[in-house]
Amino acid sequence: MTWFHSLPLFVAGPLVVAGIACSLTGALVAFFAAATARAIVCPRRDWQPPPILRPPAGAVPVESVRFPNPYGHQLAGWFLAPQPGRPVAILCHGFRTNRREAQDFLPWLRARGYGALLFDFQAHGESEGNFTTVGLREVDDVLAAVGYVRQRLGESVPLVLIGFSMGAAVAIMAAARCPDVEAVIADSPFASLERAVARSFSLFCRLPPRLFLRPVVWFAERLSGGRMRAVAPIDVVAAIAPRPLLLIQGMNDGIVDPEDGGLLYRKAGEPKVLWQVAGCGHVQGRVLYPAEYARRVGEFLDAIFSPAASPDLHLALRSVN
Repeated sequence: MTWFHSLPLFVAGPLVVAGIACSLTGALVAFFAAATARAIVCPRRDWQPPPILRPPAGAVPVESVRFPNPYGHQLAGWFLAPQPGRPVAILCHGFRTNRREAQDFLPWLRARGYGALLFDFQAHGESEGNFTTVGLREVDDVLAAVGYVRQRLGESVPLVLIGFSMGAAVAIMAAARCPDVEAVIADSPFASLERAVARSFSLFCRLPPRLFLRPVVWFAERLSGGRMRAVAPIDVVAAIAPRPLLLIQGMNDGIVDPEDGGLLYRKAGEPKVLWQVAGCGHVQGRVLYPAEYARRVGEFLDAIFSPAASPDLHLALRSVN
């Protein structure tokens, strides 16, 4: 056999090896993508807030409650009854945390006579459910929470949504669908889940984005039944108006693009307030600047719900900026 006749074998050998290597690489990518996707949509349930966000044990006595969402899951929560005529704040925690993320609000709300409902989204904390959809079906959890408060207290009690990160995005989308909500405070919401995933993939997954992002998203959507493109607060934020909206955005946010607060603000209708917190990371405003955070949130709520609230809501909200 001459060298010419052996050329196909000479060429085919490396091609076979390359094909096997590509197949193994593809299999490894698929394996790690599936494992990562499952870890994302099945968050751990034992998250605890940092000590600075933990009020003293028993500082505010709350009632442990459960209520169903439309998917047959029982959601676990804490309920604090309001003083007569005062609003109830429904607090919405972030991705991979639980209702304890907002427990530091309880003493502050009680001191103002507000009621509160803190609850775990499906597949978080003590709530039922196997998968999170990172904002899609969680909107229905918030609407179920609104229904629970209405069932307990009647139709006349004012409601405000307060959310953090994913919970802030969910609060925006839920308020757009629910006219019962009279105001929204959204701390570090993403404009769209696509933008947030693209920005934070490396931080959460520790994998090369170009190689793993698409397969991880594909597996996550198949596991959870959610669709990333459907989670886009920027598409519906305008529907909140004429109800007031307070947006809080840290300008050193490493998870949500700091531009997202401005994008949502420009899309939202009046009345609206944007607090861009210099030198602040993700959902860190009340940690780094607790007094200013309390002042701004308090003035926002007082402009809406105080018995002496100004009839000119736009004018009253200017002080919050």
